[in-house]
Amino acid sequence: MLPEEAIFKQAEQSIHDFQLTSVSEPYRSDLSSHLPRSINRPVRNSVWTKPPAGLFKANSDANLQIPDSWCLGAIIRDEAGLVLAAATWTTQGCDDVLLAETYGLLVTMRLCIDRDENSGRSYLGLVIKEIHFLQSFFDTCQFSFTHRNGNKTPHCVAQLAQSDPGLVWLEEVPISINEVYFHDLIS
Repeated sequence: MLPEEAIFKQAEQSIHDFQLTSVSEPYRSDLSSHLPRSINRPVRNSVWTKPPAGLFKANSDANLQIPDSWCLGAIIRDEAGLVLAAATWTTQGCDDVLLAETYGLLVTMRLCIDRDENSGRSYLGLVIKEIHFLQSFFDTCQFSFTHRNGNKTPHCVAQLAQSDPGLVWLEEVPISINEVYFHDLIS
């Protein structure tokens, strides 16, 4: 496990890298301002991949289409790509995509902890601190940015949060997103 300072430094670097790849050219000079609602991202990681043997993979997404709300969705899959859990949440939020996505990761980590049978320096600081605290509950836990094209199943789950907030599915996905889920599974 990394010391707390190293975790924060790594988290800050990851956020900085995300911002650099997420913000269109006119915004790159002022990364201290809030990210725009729609951001241009280069297409990377555009196909969902299964986790290594013996591990599971949790993906999340945030939907900001409802004013002052974040609709969040997550899906946890095993090494075969089979669903262990999927969930939606809706909470009050602001028009900050990065904060919404980060909070989505936080509630996804909480879902992982709930699903597990064994078990400060910026506006994102407290959220990142809790994410890293929850990360300590796992032997292996890595984070990487995946463009929506490779994150379609959790994106659909996040959209379901608009109409069905607070639901959790275990070992299946909602019927309405079966097609997207199976497409991910065979890709």
